[in-house]
Amino acid sequence: MEKKIVVSSLGPAEAMKEIVKKLFVFKGRSRRSEYWWGMSLTYVILGVFSATFPLGPTASPFFPLYVLGGIFLWKCILLPMGVRRLHDTGRSGGWAFFDFTLMLVYLLLLGFEEVKFLQNADSVAGMAAVRVMGNTLLKYVWLHVLCCIVQLVLIVLMCFDSQKGENKYGKSPKYIEVEA
Repeated sequence: MEKKIVVSSLGPAEAMKEIVKKLFVFKGRSRRSEYWWGMSLTYVILGVFSATFPLGPTASPFFPLYVLGGIFLWKCILLPMGVRRLHDTGRSGGWAFFDFTLMLVYLLLLGFEEVKFLQNADSVAGMAAVRVMGNTLLKYVWLHVLCCIVQLVLIVLMCFDSQKGENKYGKSPKYIEVEA
């Protein structure tokens, strides 16, 4: 018998079903379409979230902490999807964990700086507050640049096509072998 490879297609509805089904699954493989539809959904949710809640320090004294927490939650949701996408291209999910850890360190450092700033907010006002926050961000600019570089590398890796057949992470969800 001859084996024939069939390329299955995944539309937005099917991709969303797969994403929800595998929200906390790190094993296996995910197709490009599943990953990018998931990314699109998270960006839509972030857009709705940012449009719905009042922005700026006047909205809440802890507004930056809310933003940092939201970014962390967003990264937690994307982590398993990114790991499976990397598995599909034959790469280790460690890239996604490295990105997650780097972003976590960055967010924690900024969060601690924000808490220190809020504790001293009575003594710092107006343009002095802007200068203090600007200096804080400059202190960690190297970490921000590193996060951006890792993100760009990950985007490139996520764009590669699925490995045909089976790899050490499982069978290909895209290239399905059938008996002809």
